[in-house]
Amino acid sequence: MKMKKNLLKMALLAFATFAASVASAQSTYVLYGNVGEGEVKLSTTRDQANAGPMTVSDYSENGQVVGFTQTITETGSWFLSYDWFGSEIDPVILKGTEYNLVYDVRTSWSGDVKLKFEVQTKGATEKPVSFDHDGEWHTITIPVQSWVDANVLQTIESSSRVMFGFVGGNWNVKEPTTIDYRNVKLVPVNVVPDTEVPTWLSEPTVVANSTSATISVNAKDNISAMLKYEVSKTADFATLEASVSGKANEATEIALKGLSQKTDYTYYVRVKDMAGNVGDVKTVTFTTTEAPALEEVTYYGIAGGPDEANWIDKAAGYFPTIEYSATTTAYNQMVFKIKLSEIRTELGEPELWCDQLASGHVGMTKVEGTTNEFTATLFDENEKTREDQINFRFRFPIHGGGAPMTQKIVMKVGASNAKPSEDTTAPTWGSDPVAQNVTDKTAEIVVNVTDDSGSAVITLTGDNGFVELKKEVKADGTDQTIALNGLTANTDYNLTLAIADAANNAGESKTVKFTTLEAPDLDVLYHSFNFTSENWKKHDQGGSNTFAPNGRLLLTVNADNTVTFKVTVDEGAETVDNAWVILHEIGDSFRINAQEDGSFVGTSTKSISNRDASQIFHLNFVLKNGVGNSELYYNGMSFTPSEGSTSAVAEVEAEAANVVAANGVIRVEGDKTFAVYTVAGQLAFRGMGEVRLDKGVYVVVVDGKAQKVML
Repeated sequence: MKMKKNLLKMALLAFATFAASVASAQSTYVLYGNVGEGEVKLSTTRDQANAGPMTVSDYSENGQVVGFTQTITETGSWFLSYDWFGSEIDPVILKGTEYNLVYDVRTSWSGDVKLKFEVQTKGATEKPVSFDHDGEWHTITIPVQSWVDANVLQTIESSSRVMFGFVGGNWNVKEPTTIDYRNVKLVPVNVVPDTEVPTWLSEPTVVANSTSATISVNAKDNISAMLKYEVSKTADFATLEASVSGKANEATEIALKGLSQKTDYTYYVRVKDMAGNVGDVKTVTFTTTEAPALEEVTYYGIAGGPDEANWIDKAAGYFPTIEYSATTTAYNQMVFKIKLSEIRTELGEPELWCDQLASGHVGMTKVEGTTNEFTATLFDENEKTREDQINFRFRFPIHGGGAPMTQKIVMKVGASNAKPSEDTTAPTWGSDPVAQNVTDKTAEIVVNVTDDSGSAVITLTGDNGFVELKKEVKADGTDQTIALNGLTANTDYNLTLAIADAANNAGESKTVKFTTLEAPDLDVLYHSFNFTSENWKKHDQGGSNTFAPNGRLLLTVNADNTVTFKVTVDEGAETVDNAWVILHEIGDSFRINAQEDGSFVGTSTKSISNRDASQIFHLNFVLKNGVGNSELYYNGMSFTPSEGSTSAVAEVEAEAANVVAANGVIRVEGDKTFAVYTVAGQLAFRGMGEVRLDKGVYVVVVDGKAQKVML
């Protein structure tokens, strides 16, 4: 069996170091649980990554986290540990003072619950722990020094990585199983109480600048080798501004950040030993200085563009060239401005993402008087210092689905470069554009353009209902292809191609003429789907939505290879603000509009080029603001156009003719021709009289109407 491991990492803070021969006053150290008198709560952090079939979660009582829960759903072997390591931890104390590991545990599971003590790379002790598995809490006391192998214990050094872990053997779990732990403590045995408070070796001193200050402290104690210094704005220390551990008899620095310039401050400082004894409270006062006004600098760059390698997410097919500037202000805010080479009508609010933001990203607002320029500000004043490294990227949510995002860009706060010189050179044609692969509804235009910027925007206009199209292409002298969709069959097109670069330098326009083919005589085909609430994936953006209806979908492949969607939901249609369909294979997204009967209907703007190719689609419902403005996605489904029915079998109406279905036979009374389809839309019979079929559900079409029957 493959061994799987999940480490529960917990940093134990501030263990004192002292000789084994000296009787000491040790506190009880609490990893999980409430802190009592004379106990010290240790800071715990847990690795949230859970591997395999086991998860670890907090266990709470009365709103307080007092332990953790292991949940096991499959066979496996697991090691969960308390991890002792780091500069502030000296596990050598286990050689000098006796400790009991005390904790509560409960489970109804019949398997082994083991405890493991390990000095990594030097040895481990692993034993089962006996208690009644009756679903009730039981307190376990483990005498560490006698329970652990003596040879292993003696190998502990200050640099050792020492762990207590809760271990499972080869668990054969067929049903979900939980094991709860709480009130995990290290309790000293037979020690002398420490009642002596720590004392100051010197008065605290302060060095302040415009937005921060450093308090230097130094104290000693009769026993504790590590001391805790706390800073508060009030004498009762109700709220702490800082808490720092430091070695006794050595100076320790306490950093205060986020201060205001030219402001008077008063802080209170106290020192604690590891037994919780508190020394004298000291008062420190200081005044921050005036922040020096630094030079405002700007960095210019280009991101994105037609090269898809510059993008992380390519789902929406929108790849504008992004001219950006990042201005570092006098107080180290960063103001970003972007200019996009092209705008889509479905474009939502652009986003500026930055890993150094707590929120992850900020929205970019349109620059007044422009259509393609946006701005956003990162960081509060004085939040960053120059030379701080940041990374950012641009994201463009598209209404109807998709959100292309650029690759990460790394730079330093305060970086600058020369503003690019003004581009006055227009793009040129490497060769005249030509039309190729012309069908009844589609065509391709091959273009070849050169520009010193490396890219150009081609604007196509034309007659006979041609919709203006803008397309950014590489301008490097290579052939590029522009796809045209939604054309009219058997139609002459005269297109004008205008070229310009990002600086709006316009080159010579060219003309392309071609005639689309006659439309093929294609059948109208139908597909039907039923969906339930389980088929929806919710994207809640600030609400708590429950909208996930049952419903039906009639999908019609039209004679011109466009696709019409008719969606009917059993409830909640009135809460929908707008709805979209995304056809992934042809890269089309289009609205399906609400109808008077409560359904939503819409037709694709592009045509399917191959009826035999599978087509993946999503439904996207955007709810009204009063419901939380959430997006709900019907999980992606697919259909093969050519496999549809030539009758709208999904439109099952009221009873048509007198259809009898019994004893494995379907019969239509009267001399009527009828067709029988499976629920998947496959023709099973066409003719008159009756037909014998296997058991199942069928759709009978007669007199242009359809009804379901069951054999």
